[in-house]
Amino acid sequence: MTLSLLDQLLPPMVAPQWPQQPGADYRPATMPPAAPVRPRLQLTLADIIAPPPAADDVVDVAPSSRSELGRILAMPYVDAIGGAPDLTDELLQPGATPWPGRLKPVQNAALHQARLCRGLLAPIGVGGGKTLISALLPTVLGSRRTVLLVPPDLVDKTEREFEKMRRCWRMLEPSRFHVISYSRLSSPKTPQLLQDIGPDLVLADEAHALKRMESARTKRFLRFFKAFPATMFGPMSGTVTTQSLYDYWHLAKLALGTSGSPVPTHYGEVGVWDVVFGSMAMDARFAAQRSGARLALPGPESEYVARKLRSFAEPYVKDVPLKKDETENQRALRVRLTSSPGVVASSTLECNASLRLQLLRPAIPDELQKLLAHLEATWELFDDELEDAMAYARVARQLCAGFAYRWVWPGGKKDEAWLDARKVWHSGLRGYLSGMGKEGYDSPALVAGACDRKDPKVRALWDFREKWLPFRHQFPAPRRTPPVETIWVDEFLVRAAIEAAGKDAIIWFASDALEDAYRRAGLEMFGPGEDASVRLNQLAEDVLEGRQKTRTIACKIGPHHKGKNLQGWRRMVVCEPPTSGAIWEQMLGRLHRQGQKADEVECSVFVHGAFGGALEAGLQSARYQEGTIGKPQLLLVADIVDGANSGVVDSDP
Repeated sequence: MTLSLLDQLLPPMVAPQWPQQPGADYRPATMPPAAPVRPRLQLTLADIIAPPPAADDVVDVAPSSRSELGRILAMPYVDAIGGAPDLTDELLQPGATPWPGRLKPVQNAALHQARLCRGLLAPIGVGGGKTLISALLPTVLGSRRTVLLVPPDLVDKTEREFEKMRRCWRMLEPSRFHVISYSRLSSPKTPQLLQDIGPDLVLADEAHALKRMESARTKRFLRFFKAFPATMFGPMSGTVTTQSLYDYWHLAKLALGTSGSPVPTHYGEVGVWDVVFGSMAMDARFAAQRSGARLALPGPESEYVARKLRSFAEPYVKDVPLKKDETENQRALRVRLTSSPGVVASSTLECNASLRLQLLRPAIPDELQKLLAHLEATWELFDDELEDAMAYARVARQLCAGFAYRWVWPGGKKDEAWLDARKVWHSGLRGYLSGMGKEGYDSPALVAGACDRKDPKVRALWDFREKWLPFRHQFPAPRRTPPVETIWVDEFLVRAAIEAAGKDAIIWFASDALEDAYRRAGLEMFGPGEDASVRLNQLAEDVLEGRQKTRTIACKIGPHHKGKNLQGWRRMVVCEPPTSGAIWEQMLGRLHRQGQKADEVECSVFVHGAFGGALEAGLQSARYQEGTIGKPQLLLVADIVDGANSGVVDSDP
């Protein structure tokens, strides 16, 4: 998204006045694919950094750049947690006993800062008590109607917990407190969901769901705040960023306003800061730009920003050594960010159990080793040539699990005409949606419908759609693609995971093929769907309350790595390690959380082949999060055993 398009989405801000006395009330105004690269370059970060701006947006520094830096450095230094009063008695119902207990320091801090700033940015980790914060923020802020956004599988769980909390806490009544899933926000059927509800306060749990500005949900979200700029906002997430300021700069601006945001409020300047505070190494950044990615590069303005923030942080970090793999620049950003008014970041773990990461390197069968070597040498598998680095990485992971997916073409002949028409339509669709997006035209389904009825607003896509129409129903719903078959080479990973799990562990996996394999092996399976989520929540509750003992189960990472209270278990096995530090934080936090009774939580993870590189990418992402946000990351807290204590995982087969 270019700067000019973004400016159309974000309303102008009005600067607030900072309080003259401690505790004085103030009200900041509220806001509202790269060129294919050979995988040997390992430039996957370039593909997932926030939508690359146009070159002139990142080369030209806004005239107000240094005044923006001055604004950020002039903001008061706040000890949010140490300086917060205990609000428990104020917010309790008369004579009630607090459930699940008295407010924690980080909860008091969040409520107190929100009251002062009329907004909140809360990078609070797993087990930090975000649900109770969400329950009480409408009371603290005097909201008349509140929307709480949560992942789809947490709606019922949140409402059940709110029902218990209402018995003892002063909360907004249910008819004016709407718990909404992010999927409803992006549904083609509800393009004006927020406008229809009309909240004066919007809260976002797992707020990283709003980081992608090209998504329909974020576009609708920004349009709502443009139309109703006085709406208060409180994003909360233990993984608010994975590797870039682009992940959350707009959320900070929405929550705390132009004058209250602790990071830049202009898209182009975010790029200037991201050079020195982002997670991409300089050599990778240069190489990525040479490959076609449009990223900000080092320059005098970036170095000036870094030097000034280091000077600001110096008094607060003097004689404190850098953490492992932490840069002085990232530490300086963390000091400024976490000491800003309205920002509350948890700085301690909520669980006292130790955490051990056990690396597993099973012997790869000879046939799989030959296929992996052939893939690396030719970029081909089963006579199909892979089109880009993402496809290469995907297939390499599949082979490391013992299988590969393949489309089954009718008559055994690849339909080149179908492939070309599909590629042209999807390319045009991505190009259209990467822009600002308008109400009624901000999702693939809505744009496709507009093309089919010859809406002149999408005239540029008519030809693309016309070429695709003869092919779109060629294959059956819901995928509308050729049938997919799983080619199993060897189920060695399935056997190794079951052996490592023993009788009382959670096996985490990501692919449909492993789901089918574990079902065949007789494991109790929790895959996608509401029924599986309900069953897993019930089993977890029974284990915690002693009605059942732990047993080995298999859980799919996507549907279940967040929002589940699985601390009744103490052991887990990760078959297909994710590359995202955010997913690792959530997944480990299912077991390593408040209420864990074991002295140690053990996570066994397979690191052979591409899985080793995946774990290292997760470690790199976690280092960036901890370095800039300050929340200790579980992946970094863990004791890594089996010769990988340095955090650099051997990724050779």
